[in-house]
Amino acid sequence: MQEEEEEEVEEVAEEAAATAKMSEADLRQIIEKSNEAATEALSAAQVALWAEVIATMGTLAGVLASWVGWKMDDSQLPEELQVPSGDSLPPELKQPPPEAARMISSAREAAAVLAAASAAQGAAGSQ
Repeated sequence: MQEEEEEEVEEVAEEAAATAKMSEADLRQIIEKSNEAATEALSAAQVALWAEVIATMGTLAGVLASWVGWKMDDSQLPEELQVPSGDSLPPELKQPPPEAARMISSAREAAAVLAAASAAQGAAGSQ
C-alpha cells in the first residue's frame, strides 16, 4: 500500500512538473507578446509625438504670419508713414494730374474719329 501511495505521489509530482513546464512555456509566449505590444505602443507614441511637434510648428508659423500681417496694417504704421484721409490731403493732391486731362481729351478725340468712321461706313454700305 505504501508503494501505491508513493507511486501516486510520484505521478502527482510528475504531473505538477509537466504542468509547470507548460505554464512556463505559456508564460514565455505571453511575455513575448507583451514585449511586442509594448514596442508597437512605443512606436505609436513616437509617431504621435512627432505629429504634435509638426502641428506646433504649423501653429507657430500661423501666429507669426498673423502678427506680420497685423504689423503691416495701416493702423500699425508710424504717423509719418500713414496715408492721410481725404479731408486732410493738400489741395495739390486733390486735383487730377495735368497729363490726365490730355489723355481724356485724346481719348474723346479718338472716340469721335471712330464714331465718324463707322457712320461713314454705315452710310456707304446703305447706298
